Amino acid sequence: MNKSLLPTTLCLAALLLGGCASIPNTPEFNPKTCMKEVPRKAPGLKIIQGSRTEQNIAADMHPAYCNGQVLLKRMNDEGGPVNAGGVWFKVAVEYTGEVMGVDIVKSEIDSREFLKKVSDMILDSDFTPWQRDDDDDSVFIYPMTFTRWWD
Repeated sequence: MNKSLLPTTLCLAALLLGGCASIPNTPEFNPKTCMKEVPRKAPGLKIIQGSRTEQNIAADMHPAYCNGQVLLKRMNDEGGPVNAGGVWFKVAVEYTGEVMGVDIVKSEIDSREFLKKVSDMILDSDFTPWQRDDDDDSVFIYPMTFTRWWD
């Protein structure tokens, strides 16, 4: 190799490798394994009130995410096209684990039926009971991104 090209080639390789390393590796959704792959963190989660941890919230919200992904496919298979996209849910949970309320803060998905069903899934979920303290209730904004994983 030409000695004058070597520094340029090394620099280019470092840039390319560095760029590849910074791209988040998001695993493809698999309905058979989703419930077993509980995340430890929830990117974009905003805890507004309460002492629940990010890990606790991510684990307790995960079943609604898995079921929402399957619901998205089912609704599309049944002919009611539902676009993929992000949804930001504002959730209030008592220290006992009962979900008191779910609101949609923002949505990139147009289907009211889909959004209602996922909101109901969250509302019907049972969170892990949490130690009671001065801020008994937890309130947080939880983003979920629903994708067309079956394509």
